[in-house]
Amino acid sequence: MSEEKKKMNGCLKAAIIIGGLGVLGIGGCVALIGTTANEMDKQEKAELARVGAEPVSDIKWEEIDKIYNLKSDFTDLQKKEHWKNYKGKKVQWTGKVSSIGETLGTLQLQVKLNPSTFTSDVLVRLKDESKSEVMKLKKDDSVTFQGILDDWGSLMPVTLDHGVVITE
Repeated sequence: MSEEKKKMNGCLKAAIIIGGLGVLGIGGCVALIGTTANEMDKQEKAELARVGAEPVSDIKWEEIDKIYNLKSDFTDLQKKEHWKNYKGKKVQWTGKVSSIGETLGTLQLQVKLNPSTFTSDVLVRLKDESKSEVMKLKKDDSVTFQGILDDWGSLMPVTLDHGVVITE
């Protein structure tokens, strides 16, 4: 066999090996992504079941507002420490609809609980099944909602996850 054919055979073998490794790598990534997505779906379902079974706490809006409103004299460090007592608790409050929208596929309800608030005090990330109820609401309508306390921010409203609109 000529020297040139030997080089071509060597290059062909290298290309086949590299191509095979690439296919294995892509297949492995697809399998990993599928497994991860499946695991995340299981975790989300477990979280939704836990949230549904969670009793509504007796935390009043006034208690949260005292600490987290813009005029509060609590420091961010104090707010962060207090939040440990609230995060993950289910609350039920009533306020006025400020706006309804969708961000990255998540339905969101912004609610004003203080009459003097300019925009909103609470952002509720709603469950998909709340869409039909939310579609009936207009700005300034009274709305009762439940959700799990998730986050607070110095300039952002208090955020609730797994929210639902409560109909009477």
